[in-house]
Amino acid sequence: MDYIYEIMTEFIISSAQDSKLLYVLEAFSQHDLNRFRKFIHSPYFNQQEKLTTLFDMLLPALKDQTSEYPDKAKIFKQLFKTKYNDVKMRRAFSDLLKLAEDFMAYERFGERHAHMLSDTLHATNIRGLSKNFETNYNLAKNIQSKKQDHDADFYFTEFLLEVEMNQHIELQKQRTEKKNLENVLDNLDSFYFITKLLYACAIEHYRNILNIDLRVVLIDAILAQASDTKYQSIPSITAYTAIYYMLREKDGEIHYQELKQLLQKEKHLPATTERDAYIFSINFCVKQINRGKLDYLREVFDLYNVALEKDFLFDRNELSPWDYKNLVTLGLRLKEQNWTEKFIKEYREKLPKSNRSNAYTFNLAKFYFYIKRYDDVLKLLQKVEYDDIFYLLDSKTLLVKTYYEMSEYSALHSLISSFKALLRRKRKISDTHKKNYINLLNFINDLSRADLRDKKELLEIKKDFDKTTQIADAGWLREKFEELGV
Repeated sequence: MDYIYEIMTEFIISSAQDSKLLYVLEAFSQHDLNRFRKFIHSPYFNQQEKLTTLFDMLLPALKDQTSEYPDKAKIFKQLFKTKYNDVKMRRAFSDLLKLAEDFMAYERFGERHAHMLSDTLHATNIRGLSKNFETNYNLAKNIQSKKQDHDADFYFTEFLLEVEMNQHIELQKQRTEKKNLENVLDNLDSFYFITKLLYACAIEHYRNILNIDLRVVLIDAILAQASDTKYQSIPSITAYTAIYYMLREKDGEIHYQELKQLLQKEKHLPATTERDAYIFSINFCVKQINRGKLDYLREVFDLYNVALEKDFLFDRNELSPWDYKNLVTLGLRLKEQNWTEKFIKEYREKLPKSNRSNAYTFNLAKFYFYIKRYDDVLKLLQKVEYDDIFYLLDSKTLLVKTYYEMSEYSALHSLISSFKALLRRKRKISDTHKKNYINLLNFINDLSRADLRDKKELLEIKKDFDKTTQIADAGWLREKFEELGV
């Protein structure tokens, strides 16, 4: 929860409106900041000189994160030369925020040159400037022809251009059979099929992990059309069709192999589609592993590594703590010790700042557990903060296993008792997860209390283990039984 402190001696930039402005501006790169400065100095976009002054006062702290922002009193005095008025101050911040948002939209508009030209063509048609139409249309088509990624956005832009060409033909009142209506519809269909299939895949993915029941209208008709030779030549449609069947059908392994071959052979797959294909494939493999198909461990590890090399796992140049943890877990399960140690250290700085310390500390502790440096595990786990429920559960589990390995049975039994109480208390933990963890704790408790010389007792515990389907970290338990000779 955020707290607002009232300070009488000075004004600090901390109101909700101010923080929205800084939240946006702090996300700008140095290049963005320089371009935004030009943007707000243009009278076409900004006619309030005080907003350029306000931005220039914030700019040093934005460029150098070690610098502090000037306080409100100083800013207000520079802007208005009168007694402080918080309403005026907030309005200035609000107006600058609106300019920053307009700037982002304008930059996005400029990046899509052919799309922008479709608006130019529309304006040309409205004003009846037929002599200018052909030049801009040909320029837009030339830009489109150089694009390697024929994704949904490509076909949508083609559709917009063909719509304007159709309008141009109509305005010329040309009685010609060479209408471009087929081009209009073909590009619209391609855009629609790619987009519809993408979201149908997303629904199937979430249907597997969340309790949702959404119907995808016309999906059967789209899948039937997608098998037509005309659309089989569009890599994105072929890829999303394979992904959909992989996620939808019980026998998705066949379609997983088809998708895998497509990723290896197709040289013209758009980057966004290729990324989606890797992410959906990784999720498919994880699902198979959770069903006990351990041969998918190497599959998903290899997919993760390719996705890592291609930067598909990064969002704004940051690696998700969950992907970081998954890769560490996979590396250890596949006995890739050197790779895992290097990965933990090499990608530490790629983690989001808010999670970096926790994620690095926990995963390093996990690695030390694997190489049996148990004292180091205990030291590191003391530094992990439990503000996320899954870090809490994973850290507690690792601590239980460490106490077991160290034969610290008194501490172990005390922790098992408190861990079970925690599982009963936390409502956010699903019943399935609770059962998995409680079963793990019960078997560790049984093994720690058993007479290791009594094979009959150990075999009874192992028999119960083999009959139990829901156990967290069942692979580690299986190793413990093997070490005990049962």
